[in-house]
Amino acid sequence: MRRRLSLLVLAVTSMVVAAFVVPLGILVKQQTESRALSGGERTAQSVASGLAVAATLSPALPADLVAVVVTTTGDGATSVFLPDGSVAGAPAEPSPAVAQARLGRAFSAAFPDGVEVLVPVNTPTGVLVVRTWVAADELREGVAAAWAVLGALGLVLILAGVALADRMGAALVRPVTALAAAARRMAGGDLEARVKPAGPHEVADAGVAFNHLAGRLDDLVAAERESLADLSHRLRTPLTALRLQAEALPGGEALLEDVDRLGSQVDALIAEARRRSPAAGPRRADLGAVAAPAAAAPACPPR
Repeated sequence: MRRRLSLLVLAVTSMVVAAFVVPLGILVKQQTESRALSGGERTAQSVASGLAVAATLSPALPADLVAVVVTTTGDGATSVFLPDGSVAGAPAEPSPAVAQARLGRAFSAAFPDGVEVLVPVNTPTGVLVVRTWVAADELREGVAAAWAVLGALGLVLILAGVALADRMGAALVRPVTALAAAARRMAGGDLEARVKPAGPHEVADAGVAFNHLAGRLDDLVAAERESLADLSHRLRTPLTALRLQAEALPGGEALLEDVDRLGSQVDALIAEARRRSPAAGPRRADLGAVAAPAAAAPACPPR
């Protein structure tokens, strides 16, 4: 029972922990990716805003000015694709998504090794495309450590649940084990075997019932012992009278032998009944308690 209870708690706790840890791990991954993409979008928007301001001051937007804006407001992963096809800032190859961004739509394009954030900027000389690259490592930064912490926390919760279930199972099984041991002692002839009711209400009630059964069995054995003593007295008295009458009869030797044979059979039956009785073995008795009624009885007056 103790092992089954621990396995049951292990299964239930594992399911509960998995139901919380798995979604939480997915949420951590999504939040990390969202944070990295938000940072890339802010960088791209900052560069695009700087280029828009520079375009109002210098409509031609020379490459040197674009490089200064990128260096000032961008990072090492930001590139600007100029209308003539040249690149300012971080070296990069134009992807098909850059051509779509030149149509005036800002979006993000995912690739196996990262995500590029594209923001178009309208200038008098054409459309510039600001590209900020967010590497896959940035998208997964800290996710492995967070998953490890969540896994360790889930494992600790599972182990704590199993340990608690094992302690509870031990407290539940201990009274049942004691009850089984007392039943085995009683089956071996120890009619004084008793248990101390403990544990849950149902188990404690079973212990009380066992003690009541043991007490009732003692009463039945005592009644059987008295019945055997009464049977011996009732049979021996008429047999003794019959033997005396047989001795008084002339030629009663044959009848006397039959009476002796009947007496031997009665003795054998009583001995067999006592041998099969649980009370036939050695028993403890308080001689003081047995002699107390006799000592308390008034003494007979001398004749």
